[in-house]
Amino acid sequence: TRTEDGHLFCLVAPMILPREHLLAGVDDVYNGIMVRGDSVGDVVFVGRGAGKLPTASAVVADVIDEAKHLRARKFLFWSPGEAGYVRDHRLAPATMLLRFSCQEDAGALVQIGRAFGDVRMVSVPDAPDNEVAFISPSMPECLLMEKIGKFTGRCGFTGGRNKLPGG
Repeated sequence: TRTEDGHLFCLVAPMILPREHLLAGVDDVYNGIMVRGDSVGDVVFVGRGAGKLPTASAVVADVIDEAKHLRARKFLFWSPGEAGYVRDHRLAPATMLLRFSCQEDAGALVQIGRAFGDVRMVSVPDAPDNEVAFISPSMPECLLMEKIGKFTGRCGFTGGRNKLPGG
């Protein structure tokens, strides 16, 4: 994400996407990346990249490439970047799907929701009575993680860190 002042927040992580998003159909052992260009708009690249066979194939291909070019040196050239150009992603606004489970303290579930502020509750048919799931309001990830930490001793943090696109 590029900030208004021209800096970047970079992150590779699981994301929850709307069904109509270009990457929403990427599944199983496939990885996908969407690149937005000034001239071409959104371009999506999808291919096998997860799982033991695609990973083994990539490793073997790299070894063969190195063996074929044993005496050739490959260089990557990077120009020095501006200090602070890429910012810590934990400072970027984030919205997350969070799930907590409290075996013995059902009142804690209400306190969890209040601690995070204006949350959007998520209900799933047949969900356990001792579990709560919600979408957090947008706030810096470091603040979200701090709030999660306050409840991990009393309740189990059963899931989350699935960020939603756009903050």
